[in-house]
Amino acid sequence: MGPRCPHCRERILFLKTQWGLGSTFACKACDTRLIVPRSQSAGITLSMFTAFWIFRNHFPVEWGGQLGLFLVFCIIGLPTVWALTSAKLAPETTKEKPPEI
Repeated sequence: MGPRCPHCRERILFLKTQWGLGSTFACKACDTRLIVPRSQSAGITLSMFTAFWIFRNHFPVEWGGQLGLFLVFCIIGLPTVWALTSAKLAPETTKEKPPEI
């Protein structure tokens, strides 16, 4: 469960897949350069925000009201986003020198 390196199938840590989206990082097992596109978790995040906005006034005050609902969404949403995230091979970034004139 959760994202794996497409090269060696090693699990990728939560922090690597959720913070720094769109930036490249190395797989800890095979040193392959990977990237998690920013757009990948945007759909899940948008749907969670929409559900929060719809249900925010219906959540019991005894459970903390809107703060309690936010915590429930974090407890359910963060692992869900991590489980549905997938890393891709990062494009080669070769820095070629411009031709000299």
